[in-house]
Amino acid sequence: MRKNMHRKVNTNVFLQGMIEDCVRETCTIKQSLTAKNISSTLCGAPVSNIGSQLKVLNITLFSITAAVALIRLLFKYFSGANTGWDDNAIIAALLTGVPSVVLVDRLLIPNGLGRDVWTLPFDTITAFRRAAYILPILYFLQAGLVKISILLFLLRIFPKPTTRKLLYGTLIFTSLWTVAFILAGALQCRPPSFYWISWDMKSQKSCIDFGALNWANSVLGIALDTWILAIPLFEVIYLQLSWRRKLGVSLMFFVGTFVTVVSALRLQSIAHLEHADNPTRDMTAIIYWSSIEQDVGILCTCMPTIRRILVRIYPLVFDSKNRSSRRDYDYGSYSHGLTGNGGAIETTEGDANRPQKSNTAPNIFHMQTFDVQFEQNLDNDKSALVKMGNLARTPSGRLANNQFLDSFD
Repeated sequence: MRKNMHRKVNTNVFLQGMIEDCVRETCTIKQSLTAKNISSTLCGAPVSNIGSQLKVLNITLFSITAAVALIRLLFKYFSGANTGWDDNAIIAALLTGVPSVVLVDRLLIPNGLGRDVWTLPFDTITAFRRAAYILPILYFLQAGLVKISILLFLLRIFPKPTTRKLLYGTLIFTSLWTVAFILAGALQCRPPSFYWISWDMKSQKSCIDFGALNWANSVLGIALDTWILAIPLFEVIYLQLSWRRKLGVSLMFFVGTFVTVVSALRLQSIAHLEHADNPTRDMTAIIYWSSIEQDVGILCTCMPTIRRILVRIYPLVFDSKNRSSRRDYDYGSYSHGLTGNGGAIETTEGDANRPQKSNTAPNIFHMQTFDVQFEQNLDNDKSALVKMGNLARTPSGRLANNQFLDSFD
């Protein structure tokens, strides 16, 4: 019985292949879809419907992202921290994600996303392509806003002139890159309505290669992500921090590589869609990776603020830098009178060996001394008077902006 079932399946697959080859050569697109639907039904082919899985992922991931971004903004508001243009950019990116989620949930999935295209009515295919026309434009805008937010954040924490010039140049390029692809996506067909009414190849159309447009956007986006990631990592290497501090800050930036990996997976899905015969089903992979890419990108921009929140809640776990700096500061505050291998410290915080007048006897002086054993020389002792954690220097001797360390603690 199993052999008969296996032979039947093989025969059905072979028959379907012959029918599809014949249909492609002699039939219109609508006739081809009708024939494919009939043959699949007669041969008992499984029916695909994976749109519900994408719906759960899309709503859940965006809800988490929106909650984290809201926590970031509320923390800055109630803690008195300064908000900047990077916060405004991430708000804009989050707001851009709202119509994307609604578009997928209310228009694309009900009109066939995740289903086999030959099972859909022709009017449904037209409605699907109308919604699919808007989605890439929102993706281009949101991707650009996330990158702009990261660049604006880096401009707030890096004071070095050379680094700031690189960041400003990258910011200008990213802005132009975003505008260029938004316009290209919006004007890919003349008129734009040809994108969703000419899928049956009956209408004369003048459209650019949308697959090539997506390829160009993804490749440039991956290159930009790599470049934006390299700038702060290069700066961290030359800061006078302990290797643990460097590792902690670097790992925070390295989380951004996950977005780059997701972009590469999205690029692979684009390549597959170019040669697909089932676009309504195969487009699911592109939307899947696009949603993950944008939401994780927004989450990465919120990580410094989340770090500061964790420092407030669990200071003993996350605030190791401040604890070590506080010990250094406290030690230096009471070591002014140390000389040689021992010294005298007065009961007050004034200079050593200076007599103090008694309040009751004007001609009687009172002085109390203590012998202190220590192994640190005078130069090191003076350096301990300053919170060295806030004075990390580059090799050129320029002080790093205090906001760099504060942004992660």
